[in-house]
Amino acid sequence: MAIASRVLVTGATGFVGKELVTQLLASGREVRALVRDRARALAALGPNVELVVHALGDGALPSDVCAELGAVIHLAGHAHAEDEGSGRSDQLHRSVTVEGTRALLESASQARVPRFVFLSSVKAIGESTGVAPNDGSAAFPTTAYGRAKHEAERLVLTPRDAPLGVVLRSPLVYGPGVKGNLRQMMIGVSRGRFPPLPETHNRRSLIDVRDLVSALLLLEREPLADGRTFIATDGEPYSTRRIYEAMCSGTRRGSPSWSIPLGVLQGGARVGDVLKRLARRPMPLDSERLGKLLGSAHYSNAALVELGFQPKHRLESSLPEMVAAWRTEAS
Repeated sequence: MAIASRVLVTGATGFVGKELVTQLLASGREVRALVRDRARALAALGPNVELVVHALGDGALPSDVCAELGAVIHLAGHAHAEDEGSGRSDQLHRSVTVEGTRALLESASQARVPRFVFLSSVKAIGESTGVAPNDGSAAFPTTAYGRAKHEAERLVLTPRDAPLGVVLRSPLVYGPGVKGNLRQMMIGVSRGRFPPLPETHNRRSLIDVRDLVSALLLLEREPLADGRTFIATDGEPYSTRRIYEAMCSGTRRGSPSWSIPLGVLQGGARVGDVLKRLARRPMPLDSERLGKLLGSAHYSNAALVELGFQPKHRLESSLPEMVAAWRTEAS
């Protein structure tokens, strides 16, 4: 097979990575995956993927990791937020996300790989509460994760003969097999344990994992993407109440006609703030958690659409598949 069809994928065993590998193999491409655990990777990806075992940020990369490639699609990074702000977390963000990206770029440059696609995050811009930022908006990351992503972006976009870099920023991702907060919310709604939230008309951007992978593959092959940054969303501004009602419908639970008043939630959050300071540990509800739940994080995908991106999924249409995948995993 021609070298141009061979792609190195990092983060291949993750939620996005598995979908990316699936789409690459289905299109007849060869896949090389940089993984931390061979057994886990074999179980997740199957036998048709060439595996290179190495943890980013843990010493020098294998010398041939980027040999004979048409592209690198770099998804891996340190993303855990539970220890955000701790010295250990900040160190991992730097060693894995920043220095790991630097090492991978150097290897790709030495091997003359033509294209390097980096999956970043809207956290590299910062939270949006007003007009939706676009790919040219000023970046004001507020977390160690966001700052590390932004620094890695600058490395990727540094002009060089090879590889030619392109950055794709992603918001929260949904779809079959979803993990994290959306999965927990879906399970809570399904079991009647997630309270009905008020309609605050906040605006949040999301994207289906299959559309996100389609965007990555578009940028991998499109010359007009060279040296640019894009944002991928499904084009819909979701309020938290809309997400809640979609999950009620997707899990076949009736959506309550009532909701917890916003003032009650705000009062509970203030009490949580006090208890958090006294106990020196996180509370189920405080002002920070309420802000993440009911705040806005809305972004524009206009530049990516101009390049030819056409998202095919919306949360409401994807939820039945998400619920079915979760119930299959749980059975």
